[in-house]
Amino acid sequence: MAEPAIKFDTAAAVEQLIEAGIPREHAAAQVRLLADTINDNFATKADIERLELKLDTRTAELSSEIADLRAEVHTDIAAVRTEVANLETRLTGKIADLDIRLQTTLKWTAGMQVGTILAIIAAIKLI
Repeated sequence: MAEPAIKFDTAAAVEQLIEAGIPREHAAAQVRLLADTINDNFATKADIERLELKLDTRTAELSSEIADLRAEVHTDIAAVRTEVANLETRLTGKIADLDIRLQTTLKWTAGMQVGTILAIIAAIKLI
């Protein structure tokens, strides 16, 4: 039989109940019931220490997992920042190219308009 979780002197408890006037059989049954209840439902200091050790171990594991996740997140954020910077650089270059093309188109259009106006003026003078 396993050692009881909590030390409880059942013999002394039975004797105290008998001295209080309870018949031996009843006293023994009450003490057994009390001892079983205590042993099945109460934690010992050793139980609590084992639980604390498990909690400490799990807390350390979780702290390590959190640190790993933080490192992953920081790495992912750095990668996203790099991608955004690269995209910004590419977009800035494309905008500059579009600006040059727009200026060229505007100059060409203005030149065509001036040429058309000059041609109209020349045609009017010839008329």
